[in-house]
Amino acid sequence: MKIELLLIYLYNYNTNKMKDEFQKRKTKKDKQKRNFELYGKYTPKHIRMKEKYNEKKQITNNKNDKNDKNDKNL
Repeated sequence: MKIELLLIYLYNYNTNKMKDEFQKRKTKKDKQKRNFELYGKYTPKHIRMKEKYNEKKQITNNKNDKNDKNDKNL
């Protein structure tokens, strides 16, 4: 009787423990969804690169404008 109860207890303990340990594997879709919820359409890295590009573009435009003004004065 005691052995049967012990076996039943151990069986229930192991099955419950296995249920608690099981976690769904994280997939690529899960990561994409999480990142989209955090950052939206653009990541912080993308925004920094875009700002850097816009600054660089403004600097080159300013240099070109100065050169154009000097050429018109001649």
